[in-house]
Amino acid sequence: MPATNDLGVKRRCLSCAAAFFDLGRTPILCPKCGVDFKVVELPRRYPLSPTGATTPRFNRK
Repeated sequence: MPATNDLGVKRRCLSCAAAFFDLGRTPILCPKCGVDFKVVELPRRYPLSPTGATTPRFNRK
């Protein structure tokens, strides 16, 4: 069964590893341990080329 929008985004607590939905609330609190969940955007590993493909690390022939 797919998650609906009223549940918000599925999160995983970095402190206790409990899975939960944020219910669209701010601040996001873990329901199990009560830790404030901080959303962190991770940088991309490789820049995207104009075609959308990632840049290869090694030239293999």
